[in-house]
Amino acid sequence: VAAGVRRNGAAARCGRGPTALRARPGGVPRVRTSGLRAVAKQVPKTGQESRSAGHGAATSLTVMDLTIHTSFLPHTDPDASLAFYRDTLGFEVRNDVGSGTMRWITVGPAGRPGTSVLLAPPATDPGITDTERRTIVEMMAKGTYGWILLATKDLDATFEKIQAGDAEVVQEPTEQPYGIRDCAFRDPAGNLIRIQELR
Repeated sequence: VAAGVRRNGAAARCGRGPTALRARPGGVPRVRTSGLRAVAKQVPKTGQESRSAGHGAATSLTVMDLTIHTSFLPHTDPDASLAFYRDTLGFEVRNDVGSGTMRWITVGPAGRPGTSVLLAPPATDPGITDTERRTIVEMMAKGTYGWILLATKDLDATFEKIQAGDAEVVQEPTEQPYGIRDCAFRDPAGNLIRIQELR
């Protein structure tokens, strides 16, 4: 070890290494890092420094070309849900597959083909347990399982039209303390439909 210390110390004193080692009493080397600091100044930046620069560093995000295409709402009576979204909300029907209660119905706002709502039978995933299935049915009955947020420029006129269609009113048009004005209904399956006024 002592020989190694002597060799390293000699190399450092001769300028052959960035770190100078000097033997101290007891054989423990003392390291001088002035050379390391000089070398660090000469190392080119790689662009990776911000990854470890701390919480204040700017975050680099990858831009993705994504849109919200389809959202899901459960139904318990496909014919009733279809009538509500088609006749009461004025959505167009884009697809209707299956039979009986096992129907998957795709609807969406007219003139916006890129945005759809899939009305589907609940708890059909084979991975759902009987206990989970009962919980879903109970939550739907209470109206706490599914919900969606819609928007309109004329909230009052929209509210009157939907109310005239015998929809269950949850909330009349209201100015909320958090800066929006909205109303709310329930669809035939108990899903909450909130409608916000665009300003």
